[in-house]
Amino acid sequence: MANEVTYANLKFQDSSMAQRIQKFDTIQEIEHPAPSPAWRWSALGLLTLCLLLLIGLTSLGILFFQEKKNIQQLNGVKENLSLQLDISANISKEKDLIQSDLSDALKKMATKLCRELTRNKQEHACKPCPEKWQWHRDSCYWIARKLNLEKSRKVCAENNSSLVKIDNKEELVFVASKLNPYYWVGLSRNISSGQWVWEDGSTLSPDLIEIFLERNERDWKCAYAYFHEFLLDNCAGSHPLICEKAAGPVKMELVNYAVNMKAGAS
Repeated sequence: MANEVTYANLKFQDSSMAQRIQKFDTIQEIEHPAPSPAWRWSALGLLTLCLLLLIGLTSLGILFFQEKKNIQQLNGVKENLSLQLDISANISKEKDLIQSDLSDALKKMATKLCRELTRNKQEHACKPCPEKWQWHRDSCYWIARKLNLEKSRKVCAENNSSLVKIDNKEELVFVASKLNPYYWVGLSRNISSGQWVWEDGSTLSPDLIEIFLERNERDWKCAYAYFHEFLLDNCAGSHPLICEKAAGPVKMELVNYAVNMKAGAS
């Protein structure tokens, strides 16, 4: 009798345990349902999108580094080109400087040769002054007859020149010894200020010459040269006149022709 009871109890416990296990399995089945096909496609789409983004970013990175390399190469080419341009510009400047120096040297040589030619023949074709005009340094001089100051200025103006202006003592000696011992100069005195002014507006240099006024000459304002000094005139007197203008360029082709003719004759 006792044995039967024990058996009945054990059987009950086994049945209860089986129910619990079955209930636990049911709960697990409810809590973990099998994935649906739609979720799987969504997950696959997201994964594909991530892969595409990764590929795109990788491609952009490669393009970025390639573009950066290209930019660096272009900058190198630009710097090299700039350097070449600077070198070319310096060469061009040096070339221009050499040509300028050579041109100046040729002009000086031609001027020297032309002066030698005009010593033998005053009206040589290479001379940069008009016919019958005297050439000295950078100026041309022309002597005319005695006239009063107003007419003298008019004559010089008609010949595209002005009354002579003495710039230094060397020119003063040249004009007095080679051209004429006395002549009108383009110099007049401002009565109010007492300044002596040349026709171009510049004032007489005190280092060149000093003009002294006599008592009876206080109102005289015109000047003429007599050898190596300047004298006053009331502007009504008549004196020889000397016109002056800038010398033109030496005719280099005529210098070369004359030199070649001279060499051929010798």
